[in-house]
Amino acid sequence: MAGFRLQKFAKLHPDLNGFSSPKQTRPASTETDKDEPQNFHNPAPISFQPTSFHPQIKWFQRGELVTVYIKLINPVMQKCDFCSDTVIYSGYVNDRHYYAKLELSGAITAEQCSWEMRCNEPVMKLKKKEKRDWRTLLKHKSPFVSYEFDFIDETRVSSLNGHWFLAEVGEEGCYVSSESASDSD
Repeated sequence: MAGFRLQKFAKLHPDLNGFSSPKQTRPASTETDKDEPQNFHNPAPISFQPTSFHPQIKWFQRGELVTVYIKLINPVMQKCDFCSDTVIYSGYVNDRHYYAKLELSGAITAEQCSWEMRCNEPVMKLKKKEKRDWRTLLKHKSPFVSYEFDFIDETRVSSLNGHWFLAEVGEEGCYVSSESASDSD
C-alpha cells in the first residue's frame, strides 16, 4: 500500500450554517511517512456538535402586525435585532445557544417592532410596512417555522384562488350545502 495515505484533521471550524466541521488537509509526502506506524484502530475522536441550534418558531398575523413565538422556555442572554427584511434572535437555554436568522417574505418597519417575554417564552411583534396578508413568514421554507392555526380569525379568512369551502352544520349535525336551493339533502 505504498500510495495510501491517511488524512490528518485540523481543528473544527464553523461552516456557513453554523455547524462545526473538520477542515481536512493532506500532508506533504515525504520519505519518512513510509516509516511511521499508522494507527487504524484508535482514530482521534471528532466531534460534530453544532455550535448553535435553531429554535422552533410559530407565527400568525392580524392586520398590520405579525406575531412570532420563539418556542424556548426561560431563555437567558437574549438578543433580538430587527431590520427591514430580517429578524435575528439569539438566546441560551441550559448552556445551549439558539440562533435564528429569519429572512422575511415581506418588509417590516424595524423601529416599530418589539419583543417581550410572555409565559416564559420570547414573543416578537413585527409591524408590516404594507397592510397585506403574508402567505408565508419567510422567503425560503424552513422546517423550524410553522403557522399558529389557533389564532386564525375566521371572519377574515380569504381564498387565494377564489375557491373555498363553506359549510354550515344543520340542526342534526349534518352538513348543508350552501349551493342547494332546498334544505333537504
